[in-house]
Amino acid sequence: MKKIVIFGNGEFAEISQYYFGKENIAHFCVDDENVKESHFKGSPLLSYSELLKLDKSEFDIFIAVSQYVCSNRKNTICIFIIFFIKNINVFSF
Repeated sequence: MKKIVIFGNGEFAEISQYYFGKENIAHFCVDDENVKESHFKGSPLLSYSELLKLDKSEFDIFIAVSQYVCSNRKNTICIFIIFFIKNINVFSF
């Protein structure tokens, strides 16, 4: 199984880490302007820009953001999905 990158660092991301298992999480990722620390819940926290530099064949993406966040950051998330959709698995609940 590939490691998982969780897009988000809120309560939903924390719950997602619990269900996937901490050992299966490679990174958390947030928009560039929202990186305030280097780690979240024990895993590295990357900016969106840093994530784009990684080898996409090594992980899957899970988008763990609420409907409120999606509506406020629609452009970033749409670009994120379009960029990765052909290269890795993107999944959400």
